[in-house]
Amino acid sequence: MSHETFNTLDNHEDIFKIIDKDFLQLYFYQGDVFDINNQIKNFFDIDEKDLDTLKSAHFILSPQVLSFIKALPLLLRNLSHSTNRKDEEMRGHIRGNINWNKTIKARLSLGYVDKTLFVCSPPNKNYNLEENQLIKFLLNTIINLKEHYLPFANPSNYDFDFEKIDEDDDWYTKVRTRYEVCKKTLKKVYFDDIDDINKVSFKHLKKTARHKNFLYSNVVLEVYKLYERLFINKDINVLHDLMLKRIIRSRDSNKLFELYVLSELVKAIPGNSKFNLLHDKNKNGNEIEVVLDNKVWATIYYQRTPDDLENISMYKKICKGYSIGCNVRSPDIILKFEADNKYRIFEVKNTDNENYIRDSIYKVMGYLKDFEGDDGETYLTENYPIILVTYNGINQKELVYENEDIIICNKNEYVENLEKGIFFKK
Repeated sequence: MSHETFNTLDNHEDIFKIIDKDFLQLYFYQGDVFDINNQIKNFFDIDEKDLDTLKSAHFILSPQVLSFIKALPLLLRNLSHSTNRKDEEMRGHIRGNINWNKTIKARLSLGYVDKTLFVCSPPNKNYNLEENQLIKFLLNTIINLKEHYLPFANPSNYDFDFEKIDEDDDWYTKVRTRYEVCKKTLKKVYFDDIDDINKVSFKHLKKTARHKNFLYSNVVLEVYKLYERLFINKDINVLHDLMLKRIIRSRDSNKLFELYVLSELVKAIPGNSKFNLLHDKNKNGNEIEVVLDNKVWATIYYQRTPDDLENISMYKKICKGYSIGCNVRSPDIILKFEADNKYRIFEVKNTDNENYIRDSIYKVMGYLKDFEGDDGETYLTENYPIILVTYNGINQKELVYENEDIIICNKNEYVENLEKGIFFKK
């Protein structure tokens, strides 16, 4: 067990009670799907790619898709088909009904020397029907949405079992399992003879809706209806309704406390915020832009070091000088004041342990040196460049911040000083 794990608190439910549930709609790291009747205060201003990611996740995690995935084995055992008969010449065996008239003619044409020759009319099953084309379309859709918009949803040590869909798994595993089920289903021989379609027609829907098998008329059709509303009609209210019922929350109390500190910062900072979804493969870098007076006033970085600081990192330069591979140490949260190109670091520790707080002070002192810069320019803010936020453990009746490089505060003091605007001073 690591030193950090030993000193952090197991207070998951306590943090979950105080965190802004609305903010968790942005959270797409690994965690549990949590059913909740939430009231979304803000539908976040996110770009089109993140919106598609949001829709893809909620679609694949939806009850409609789960019902579809669970129904696939029964659907395959009773896959809709039509039957036609075509005359075939067979030797040594018989399949289907014998057409004696054609059999005699065939034998006569060969001199009547082959009595093993029969002309039969075996039944041939045709699976290339509109309702099956719709199933194949939905399977391909789930696969494509996962690959294009949720490539980061890949759990470690993943062991896929087609017969087992464990609903106690984290959401990465749920998405990956449903994805793998779809891929494996498409390998069934039936689908080789079923056409791929790029667009679902009225005929596809009509044949599916009128099918006597309720798995077609209910389960398959309901999945398509949800897809249509989300991705074709782009009905934002459908996504809104899904988000009201479901959030993803971390299993890690430390991560949840980081999100609490981040959400309180975002709520308190002046201006309007433009968001990105938060996950470790986000090409936008987990950045939140704050616009004030029609200009980007500040940028908040979560679990990412901006290029300016990475380029001056002494740690990185030393490692590079010795040909040692390394990544820049990223603080939990960085606030950049755009006009001045100055940075303030927020390090978050879910602890009330004095020894761990003492170790954390030593750690954040390293940031002061690492991002000092060798050109004489100061990149961190002049006033309290580093804020160390702990859950409990630091209690002072009066905080004195003048000329301090590192400020330590508990969660209550942190919120109080955000409300006073103290941490927005440059």
